[in-house]
Amino acid sequence: MADGGSLRKPSLAGRAAVLFLLLWMFGAAGAPLLSPRSYRSQDLARRLESPSLDHPLGTDELGRDVLARALYGARVSLAVTAAALLLSLVAGALLGTASGLLGGAFDLVLGRVMDTLLALPGILVAIAVLAYSGRGFVPLVASLSATAWVGYARVARTLAQRTAAEDYVAAARAAGAGALHILLRHVLPAALPVLLVQAAAGAASVMMAEAGLSFLGLGVPPPYPSWGEMLASGCDTLLEAPHLAAVPGVLLFSAVWALNTLGEGLARALGPARRPRVDAL
Repeated sequence: MADGGSLRKPSLAGRAAVLFLLLWMFGAAGAPLLSPRSYRSQDLARRLESPSLDHPLGTDELGRDVLARALYGARVSLAVTAAALLLSLVAGALLGTASGLLGGAFDLVLGRVMDTLLALPGILVAIAVLAYSGRGFVPLVASLSATAWVGYARVARTLAQRTAAEDYVAAARAAGAGALHILLRHVLPAALPVLLVQAAAGAASVMMAEAGLSFLGLGVPPPYPSWGEMLASGCDTLLEAPHLAAVPGVLLFSAVWALNTLGEGLARALGPARRPRVDAL
C-alpha cells in the first residue's frame, strides 16, 4: 500500500524534477520562437555584456546572445542524450537477451567482451573513439554508447536466463517455437520494463559525459552550441563575465538533478528485488 501511495502522490522533489524536464524540453523544442536572437549572430561591440532587457542572460565573448545559445544547447543535450540512450538500450537489450537465451560460445565471447569494456574507463574510450572518427553528432553518440550498452546487456542477460527457465518458455519450446520467436515473444517483453527504468536512471550519466566531452572540445562542432562548450568558454572569462559560466552550469546541474531524481524514483517503484544495477559511463 505504501508503494502504491507513493506512486499516486509523488514527492515535492519528484514533481519539481518533472516540471523542470518539461520546461527543458519545451525550451529545446521552441528555441526558434523563444530565443530573442540567433545563437550564431556575433556583435563584437557588445561582447561580454551583463544581463539586460536586450540580452536577458547577457552576451558571450563574441557578442552572441547567451539565452539563445542556452536554448539551442538544450536541444543538443537532449538529442545526444536520447540518441545515445536509445542506441545503448537497443544494443544492450538485443545482445544481452540473446546471450542469456542462447548461452554457449556466444555467451562466453560476449561475456569476455563486456568484462574487457567494464575494465576500461568509459570516458577514455569515448575520447579514443572521437580521436579516431572526428567530431560530429554521430561520432559523439557512438562514443557515448561504446561502453554504455554493457550495463543494459548484463541486466538483460540475467533477466533472459531467468525468463528462459520459466514453465511457459519450456512449453513454447516443446510446441516447436524457435529461439528467435522466444526471444521476441517472451524474453524481450519481460526484460524491457526493467531496462527502460535503467535507461531513465542512467540518463544523467550520459548527459554529464556529453557535457564533459564538449567541455574538452570534443562535442558537436561549431557553430552549434552545447552546455559543456559554453561552460568551457565561460571559464576563460570567469572574473570578467561570471554569468557565462553560471548559466550553463546551473542548467546542467538542474537537468542532471532532475534526471537523477526521476531515475531514482522509478528504481524505487520497482522494489529492491527488481531494481537494476546502473553502470555509469
